[in-house]
Amino acid sequence: MLAVYPPPMHTSGTSGRCWLTTPGPQPRDNPQQSWTTRETAVGYRGTNHRDTLDWGIDQMSSKKRSVQQTKVPEDHAVDGATSGVLASLGALSPTAMLAQQALGGNSLMNGLLDGVGSFLGGATANKPTPSPGTGPTGGGPQPLPMLQPGPLGPGAPLGPWMGPMLPFGSPLFPTPMMSPVAPTNNGKGSKAPAKTKPPKKPTPDQQVDKALANAKSQLDTGITDWYVSDKEANSALGGLTSLPPKLQGKAVDKMDKGDFETMLSNVPEKDHLQLKSLVDATTDPEKKLKLWAKYHKAKAKSDASAVEKKESSDEGSMWPWKRTDQQNENRRLNKRRDQIVGSTKSEVNDEVSEAMKLHAKGKLTTADVQQIIDRKNKELKLELKYNVNLTNEEGSRKKSIAGQSKGTKIAWSSTELDQVDKALSRMPEEHVKGNSMLKEIRRGEIANQEKDPNNPRIGGDHSNGVIRVFDMGLSTGFRHDGDAAEGWDAKRGGTLTSLEVTLTHEIGHDIHDQNPEAFKHFQEACDWQEGQGAGALTKGGVTPAQLKDLKSGKIRQVTVNGRTYSVDPYKKGLFGGKRFVSFKEGTIPTPGAGSTPNNRGGDTWSYGRTHPAEHFAETYMKAVNKPETLAKDLIDTPGARTTQAKAARDAAKTSLDALKLRKPPPSKKQLKAAETALKAQEASLKDARSDQKAQQAQFDVMRNEVFHTDKATTDAVSRLQAKGVPKTKIAEFKRKAGRLCTPDQVGLLEAGY
Repeated sequence: MLAVYPPPMHTSGTSGRCWLTTPGPQPRDNPQQSWTTRETAVGYRGTNHRDTLDWGIDQMSSKKRSVQQTKVPEDHAVDGATSGVLASLGALSPTAMLAQQALGGNSLMNGLLDGVGSFLGGATANKPTPSPGTGPTGGGPQPLPMLQPGPLGPGAPLGPWMGPMLPFGSPLFPTPMMSPVAPTNNGKGSKAPAKTKPPKKPTPDQQVDKALANAKSQLDTGITDWYVSDKEANSALGGLTSLPPKLQGKAVDKMDKGDFETMLSNVPEKDHLQLKSLVDATTDPEKKLKLWAKYHKAKAKSDASAVEKKESSDEGSMWPWKRTDQQNENRRLNKRRDQIVGSTKSEVNDEVSEAMKLHAKGKLTTADVQQIIDRKNKELKLELKYNVNLTNEEGSRKKSIAGQSKGTKIAWSSTELDQVDKALSRMPEEHVKGNSMLKEIRRGEIANQEKDPNNPRIGGDHSNGVIRVFDMGLSTGFRHDGDAAEGWDAKRGGTLTSLEVTLTHEIGHDIHDQNPEAFKHFQEACDWQEGQGAGALTKGGVTPAQLKDLKSGKIRQVTVNGRTYSVDPYKKGLFGGKRFVSFKEGTIPTPGAGSTPNNRGGDTWSYGRTHPAEHFAETYMKAVNKPETLAKDLIDTPGARTTQAKAARDAAKTSLDALKLRKPPPSKKQLKAAETALKAQEASLKDARSDQKAQQAQFDVMRNEVFHTDKATTDAVSRLQAKGVPKTKIAEFKRKAGRLCTPDQVGLLEAGY
């Protein structure tokens, strides 16, 4: 049995260092000579010493080899694991060092301590064991199991006596030690530790291979691991996304297809936003497409939630009678966002399905996928900006119509989305975002109600809160396409497109549905009549031949006795017979009465003369996009006509008066002719004034009852007065504002004063 002596701890003059002594063979009656000392440069560091020892053991174990096989360089340098363990063992207390040999047979601990002792004393496990008394001071401890002691005396190793005295759970050093410095060499000098070379940085290919190996290890399954957990899928994903951006794409492109599909199908939906960097970096079109599909669905949900949190989170009570109007509106807005998120999922699936058809033919490129990504990102941004669900028919086109090629995907193109944005930006927010009846704007191919699908004529339609824009709605020839937008700045101005005209017109239908009183006043201005039967037309003077031509579609309209008649496109008789609509002639502008033509010289009011709802929607479209032209057609031209009619009436009256005073007196025939001419001019003036009143009423209903621009103008005048703008300028502002139709247009005008 080896006798052990408790080594005292002697501190130097500073609190940051202490002396660790090792036992020698000297007599014990001289304490100063019975211990040899060596400086081990320890420092104070508060720590849990038991944990420190455990940590040290873990560090040595992680090297995948026995600690006893650790080779210590002869110049006493240590490798990274041994150095870390030394720091840990330095925290052991003398009591632990002196405990019974509980670990004498523990090869791990003995080997660990042997490595430490080799470092401190210079001996290694494979060096010869010196005989007792061969050390510098003579004598030395006996060899211990699993340890090969080095010489004793100054610079003696710790290995011969430390191992058998360190059971697990020993009390710990009161004074923890820092990492040791280089030991003295038999007390005659010291050597600096050898500098170890830093590990080589892995090459890009090695980084990629490591990430893929990690992914495979996480995604593989077997008898004992028969499914891929969320954690494993996320670990595989994390290994890829932790790579530099340039290497992420390389890794995904190189990744085994089976591993890729397994990872993609097992990453939880809540973590799909983490796919963003892979989507951006990947060049493989199929993988890029599938990564994007997962990511975009998650992004739609996340972005919608963010907008809801910012704008409309307060939905109030579950009981309707306890909610405010704003809380009810918040509920509506949030419900619409939920619909946007829901339809986005099906739209993305449709996009992937169509794109994979190209991939099967070897025609899908990375550029094609990026185009899908860009336009769907733009689409989602607009949906949340205006709270309007932009959708499309599924599948591809079956015909080539209006510049659209057969076989291409039916979807909003990036250019079309820009036009949608511009069109919606011109309308008041309450007509778009606040429009409870505007549920969806859908991109379609051909209207179902087309009589001849090979020769379509319908550009768009509106029903049950859904606006559909067809390929024909993007072709040229729709009223004002190609004309310059009026009343707008550069951002919202420019040249109008067919899509902008069509979309604004269709939203106009939503507006008349939500403003029945204003719509009624608008119809009354023109004396619109709906649902008329053939008998009403016959009574009004329409001949049987004219009626037949109307029914057959040979003619679109006929004007008789001051009324214009046409077939009602929306209502039919009891047994499917034709119904008709009519309005007072002259109340809707015509080229003959001086209406403003479009850039092609065409009649921009022709569609408005077919039905009261179309008349309202066309006027709404003009008010938004062409307010100056609308003012000219509904105010200036009718006013000029009235002025001319009045001048002609006055001239006829003057002529009659002069005739009556003539000497010799005129004949009865001459007087009768002059009187007839005067009556005709008076009738013409009356008609002009009636039409002028009707057209002014249409302008006023649209401007003030629909857009409430009169109030916007009054508020603007008050602000200008408060700024001290001169009265002459304010008068000018009021005159110009009176010709504009929307509050935003007035606001832009005000900014110039």
